[in-house]
Amino acid sequence: MNLTFKLPLLAGLLCFGAASAADEAAPGVAKLEPAAFLQVKAQIEEELQGNERYKEIEVKDRERVLDALDRMADMLQGASSVQDLSPNDRAQLLTDQALVNTVLTQAAEDSQLICSREQKVGTRFKTTVCETVAQRRERNEAARRALDNRGRSTMTPLPGG
Repeated sequence: MNLTFKLPLLAGLLCFGAASAADEAAPGVAKLEPAAFLQVKAQIEEELQGNERYKEIEVKDRERVLDALDRMADMLQGASSVQDLSPNDRAQLLTDQALVNTVLTQAAEDSQLICSREQKVGTRFKTTVCETVAQRRERNEAARRALDNRGRSTMTPLPGG
């Protein structure tokens, strides 16, 4: 089993897997040896520190990613290839890698900035409003909750009436 690192997609994300002809020919995929893992780990840790890409990542998810990276580094320490690891360690390595990829991919998507031109009420002027995907989702959910609460409050009978 060889380690691979997908360079053009979300820099810093890991892609481990069995080497195949498709992996060999895939553009932008470089083989990552266990010795080079520490560089990738450092890059991910740096990107998690105040980087715009992952600014929407929750504290617990950040800790899960860092813990997984530490476990992976411990397993790879002293190994010349992933094949040197026991089957259980390889399975744990792939599980940790999947966790890192999943959490960081979602955080990067949630941190994407979306801008739109919106007309201000009472004027013809438009303003640019920018927010992250996560902020937009939270705003929509808050509006939905407010409407739900408003609908419930109009349906409850008034006391004494």
